Amino acid sequence: MLSTPGAGWDLKSIRDSANATLNVMVHDERCRNVARWYQQEAGIPWVGSPSGAPLGFEPLEDWLIMICEQLDADPHPALELIAKYRKRAHREIKRMDQYRGLPRGCSFAVEGIPSLVWPILRTMYSYLGMVPVAVSLTDKGNCTNAVESYLEEIGCGDAAVSVIDCECDLVIADGNTVVNLMARGLCGCGVESSPPSLLDVTIRETPLLGLGGTLRLLDCSLQGLR
Repeated sequence: MLSTPGAGWDLKSIRDSANATLNVMVHDERCRNVARWYQQEAGIPWVGSPSGAPLGFEPLEDWLIMICEQLDADPHPALELIAKYRKRAHREIKRMDQYRGLPRGCSFAVEGIPSLVWPILRTMYSYLGMVPVAVSLTDKGNCTNAVESYLEEIGCGDAAVSVIDCECDLVIADGNTVVNLMARGLCGCGVESSPPSLLDVTIRETPLLGLGGTLRLLDCSLQGLR
C-alpha cells in the first residue's frame, strides 16, 4: 500500500500515490471524484466493491477477492485468517444464543452512508439474526439501491426511516446519535460506526473497518446486548 488519501497521509505518501497500480475505493460517496482524477491524471484504474466497505465477514471476503483479482494476487492467506476468526466468532455467538437467547431476534437501528450501512445491515441481519427497525442513509452512493432492495427482500421495507426517534435494542451510528438515543432511553446499547466519538476513551487500536473492525462490531454488539 503506497498511500491512503484522507487517512493521515503525509507529503511522501502524496508523491508515492501517483505510482500506485490500483486505486481501491472504500467509501465511494467520499472518494469517487478523487478516484476519477487519479485515473485521468495518472492513469491509475479504480475499483469499488458492490458489497460496500470491508466490514463483516462476507463483505470483507468480497472486498479482498475483488482486489486480488485486479492485482493477480492470491487471496487465500487472508481468507484463511478471516475463516479462523469467523469460526471463533460463531462459537461465541452460538454459546450466547444457547444460554441467553441472544442476539437472534433483537432489534437494531443503523444510520450512515450507504457503503457503510450496507455491510452492517447484512451482517446484523443475516449473520446475527437481528431485525432492522430503522435504517437511515445520510448520503447517496452505489450501495443505496442495494440497501433499499434488501430491506424489501427481507420484509422490512418499513424500516427505511430515521433512527432518531426509534426504539431498539441496539443502535449503530455516529457517536452523537448513539449517545442521543441512549440518553433518551430509546435503546439499551450502541456501537459507534463513524465519528464524532462521544463514548469510551480507548487507547488500544479499535479499527472501524477490516477484520479488526468486524470483530469490534461483533464484540461491542454482543457485550451491549448482554
